[in-house]
Amino acid sequence: MQPLDIGSCLKRGWQTLLAEAATLIGGYLLLLLVLLGTLGLAAEPMAVGYLRAALRAARGEKVQVGDVFWGFSVFGPALRLAILRLLLVAAGVVLIAVPILGAPGGWANGWPRLVWRLGLLWYLVVQFLTAWAGWLMADGQLSARACLRESVAILRGDPGRVLAFLLAAEAIGHAGILVRLGSVLTGPLATAMMAHGYARSFPRPDPDRTEL
Repeated sequence: MQPLDIGSCLKRGWQTLLAEAATLIGGYLLLLLVLLGTLGLAAEPMAVGYLRAALRAARGEKVQVGDVFWGFSVFGPALRLAILRLLLVAAGVVLIAVPILGAPGGWANGWPRLVWRLGLLWYLVVQFLTAWAGWLMADGQLSARACLRESVAILRGDPGRVLAFLLAAEAIGHAGILVRLGSVLTGPLATAMMAHGYARSFPRPDPDRTEL
């Protein structure tokens, strides 16, 4: 197991993207279409399938565009993962909002804006804490709760390096919005970068992992 390295993973991610452009870019477009076509209901299973295809590509395995639909074979666990993430965000927002808005003059003093800002901050915290959960499921861990626990453990293991890596991947992924249709390239590039980060830094799951 090697430490996460932004430069090395970005370079390898770019090489993987060039080698598997049809799968990674085509799969990314399919992911967006499914996201829009199902109003997000099938987003998590499709995303898990896309991450699995990217991870296999990073490991040098043969992949094709249709591999992104693998996520539907684990629809239940993937859906539970999405629900648990949503519940984490909602619980945090409630814990933030109740004491602030319940205080005397809470609504009149403009505190709803503070709740919105703190809620957004909490949402970002949850996103970073659970950033590896989808990768873990794509790699064979079919317990949504275990995926979340292990994702948090990864961040706690080396918070500075892991956070810097995730921020770099997010920046690269969102850089495409600066250029028309740029996200079609930067989104898959960021995914390939994270695939190499996961593949080189975290061990494969135990063969006896099962759905819980």
